[in-house]
Amino acid sequence: MGDQITFSPTSWVTNGRRIADAGESISSATQSFVGSVSDPSVFGGNDLVGSVAAMIYGLMVQRLGGCLDTLAEGFSAHGEMVAQAGQAYEQLETSQVDQAQSIEGML
Repeated sequence: MGDQITFSPTSWVTNGRRIADAGESISSATQSFVGSVSDPSVFGGNDLVGSVAAMIYGLMVQRLGGCLDTLAEGFSAHGEMVAQAGQAYEQLETSQVDQAQSIEGML
């Protein structure tokens, strides 16, 4: 088998931070996008149809922004948890090596 999956605490920390960074990028892009499409004036407001369309459009943009914000927060939180798992594994690994060395010294 040519491809192997490898695990190391460092890879978990590094990639967890990358996932968290992706969440931050999504959040930034969401704010920029919502800011650029949130003007409902394209529908006009001089008639009933334009007023209703503008109101519905504004609600849809707000809802989309909320969904994308939730997605971004999820990415950031997941990335932080992955990084924390890597740090915890690294601490455990260090502790186990120390214990093994102390046992070896007693033999």
